[in-house]
Amino acid sequence: MKKRLAILLLAVLFFGSALSAQDVAKPELRTWKDSTGSFSIQATFVRVNGDQVVLQGIDKKEISLPLAKLSAADQQYVKARLTPPGPDKKRDFSLFKTLTGHTGGVYSASFSPDGKLIVSAGGDNTPRIWDAKTGELFGTLAGHVRRVLCVAFSPDGKRIVSGSDDNTLKVWDVRTRKVLRTLTGHTGGVVSAAFSSDGKQIVTGSGDNKVKVWDANTGKLFGTLAGHVRAVRCVAFSPDGKQIVSCADNLKVWDAKTGKELWGYFDGTSAAFSPDGKQIVITGGFTMLQIVDANTGEILKTEKTKFAFQRATFSPDGKRVVGCGAGFEKTIKIVDAKTLELLETLIGHTDTVLSVAFSGDGKRIVSGSSDKTIKIWDASK
Repeated sequence: MKKRLAILLLAVLFFGSALSAQDVAKPELRTWKDSTGSFSIQATFVRVNGDQVVLQGIDKKEISLPLAKLSAADQQYVKARLTPPGPDKKRDFSLFKTLTGHTGGVYSASFSPDGKLIVSAGGDNTPRIWDAKTGELFGTLAGHVRRVLCVAFSPDGKRIVSGSDDNTLKVWDVRTRKVLRTLTGHTGGVVSAAFSSDGKQIVTGSGDNKVKVWDANTGKLFGTLAGHVRAVRCVAFSPDGKQIVSCADNLKVWDAKTGKELWGYFDGTSAAFSPDGKQIVITGGFTMLQIVDANTGEILKTEKTKFAFQRATFSPDGKRVVGCGAGFEKTIKIVDAKTLELLETLIGHTDTVLSVAFSGDGKRIVSGSSDKTIKIWDASK
């Protein structure tokens, strides 16, 4: 008799615990609203599918709504309930600061090598330098007469290069905020620019479909790399300075010394080398993100998603990739560099995100947007 009572008691405890767990996990019926307050619906949260939030209405039918169009409170509710992909991948990215001051869209933004400053490129014809900790404006660089489309710090953090729709490239002294030299030669807007890792060269991409390599100290043109048939929207040196990658809706990898094309790929809106220089992350095809071998072009990993990646770059440790999208995409995605699985979605911009970059220590992410703001995200937790 005692044995039967003990078994019965254990059963009650077990099933009682199971019911309690189910009650806790039971979806909450709540009112969902859009960001403008123009509609509301009673529903329970089911899951996130790409950039869509799937809800179940009172009639038990599922509906999908764009995450970015939900109210701020609803977005936070969804974010708090997203299941992390695994204990080793759990990240907590939160908005650290929003920088305002540009009167045009922010086409490019990046950290100084020491992470203390941020430089931004604005549609108001100016690059601007900001204190990355306080968000205060450090200086406005006046000189371009049309939109500034790209900016980058030199490896030592003492210079900034900026490219503009006025077809010129300018090199600035960070401390004095004065122009050191103006480089001319492109016949289209300078859309992309980057220093070599030793700071001795600058590579640029332009609306004239050309890639040019310059002496960073004298401004002398080293050479022109021809072969693209559309505007070159992305350029970068490999970490060892031996290769250059360029994108113009297709991708080309060049020998930085000889200018010879090493290999190419039919797709590519942006590309970035991994920190060790062995891999390149490519965006393109509106729904494709790829990791390829930097020396051979062999495709190592491909992920087709509903998010239209248009720009992406590696984290300093090479373990993550941060990217932004095309069209009216207002969010930022962080994915695992090995598996390309989605780790996090950053929500906050109110218009298209045009630029994303990690800080040198990987603890911050900076983004620029058509909403005229720069946002700094905490990626250290």
